Amino acid sequence: MELVCVSLHGGASINALVIVVYRPPPAPSCLFFDELADLLERTATYSSLMLVGDLNLHLDVHDDVDTVKFELLVSSFNLVQHVTGATQVAGHLLDVVLTRGEPLHVLSVDVSPPGGLSDRSQIVCTFDLPTTRQHSIVRNRRCWRLLDTDAFKADLASSSLVQCPPDDVDELFTAYSDTLSSLVDKHAPLRQAARLDTKSGSVV
Repeated sequence: MELVCVSLHGGASINALVIVVYRPPPAPSCLFFDELADLLERTATYSSLMLVGDLNLHLDVHDDVDTVKFELLVSSFNLVQHVTGATQVAGHLLDVVLTRGEPLHVLSVDVSPPGGLSDRSQIVCTFDLPTTRQHSIVRNRRCWRLLDTDAFKADLASSSLVQCPPDDVDELFTAYSDTLSSLVDKHAPLRQAARLDTKSGSVV
């Protein structure tokens, strides 16, 4: 069995493995099933798995011994086959698109008619892979926990607002606003606080 593996990682939401498998026709089926079982056991820790390729098994012949072994093996690892039609000019189903895990949601599988440039079909699979993106949001917040009420009262009592308040109403409102704003800035200053914001999306 020949194979190529690609691992996909994206933050905490994506932990997927894509494997392309090819089984040459002369390969003994018993050796292939041993290798395939070992591969699936090694990939069991991945939350999402996609296995595609040419297995050179007649998967359309459901009573074939090798087909029965294959279906039992992939079902034991919760893999779902998404190719159902013939993928070879002789009319047999030899190719697979197998997935496991909800994040790998298959949207469509397009199997072109076999023949033409090759005796096999071209298979185009489209799947939706949800992602999450994190970015920082910076906000200004007052440190009310650091407010010393006794010191605040003392500064307020010694301020011009209390010691010699203006007689004019408009000036009194202005003095009130300016005095309290300056005292709040002094005793409960603004500080920047950052938090992570997560947004969901998808990759097709």
